[in-house]
Amino acid sequence: RKVLFVKKIRERDVAAKAREMAEWLLKRGLEVYIEAEAAETGTFPASCKVWNPRDEAACDVDFGVVLGGDGTLLHFADLLGEAEYFRRVAIDAEQGGASESGRVETPLPPCISFGMGSLGFMTNFQVEGYEKVLAKVVEAGEADEEIFCTLRTRLECMVKRKQGTIKPIYSCLNECVIDKGQHPGLGKMGLLVDGKPVTTVQGDGLI
Repeated sequence: RKVLFVKKIRERDVAAKAREMAEWLLKRGLEVYIEAEAAETGTFPASCKVWNPRDEAACDVDFGVVLGGDGTLLHFADLLGEAEYFRRVAIDAEQGGASESGRVETPLPPCISFGMGSLGFMTNFQVEGYEKVLAKVVEAGEADEEIFCTLRTRLECMVKRKQGTIKPIYSCLNECVIDKGQHPGLGKMGLLVDGKPVTTVQGDGLI
């Protein structure tokens, strides 16, 4: 019954359609969460709630709605990855430190992406038919019926200290960047697949 609505910013046409879609969701009795930046613009109805990645209740959404292009969809995945990060920080604090075997594996909620951006390789639905698409999802949830989803594999990035402890794990959709930080020299990284060495990379970083 909770929806995280993420839209492309600074686009007048997107803003108007986003408000229309949010009002439709609210009329169906769903809680609509939006980013703080979006709330400040006044685009969305006042009854929408501000989403906070540190708020456990707000992060426990049933599905997401994205209005924009592929960049907006990647931003949506990043937001939930950030929430997942803070959730793992809390778990690790309770357990006295992170461990690879003790981490919690949870899939991200499904996302319905409507194309209104420059690129739309991953935005599967046309915004003109949003009522039919959203109604199908909402009604399936009300009837406790299954609905088809396209699954996407995420990458996990973890930082292991010299002491052997592991910082909370970051999740990303397409790629992650490993950077040497403020160190003046070149970084040297070993690349392993399933624990087996493949090659050694030397440079400023690795994508």
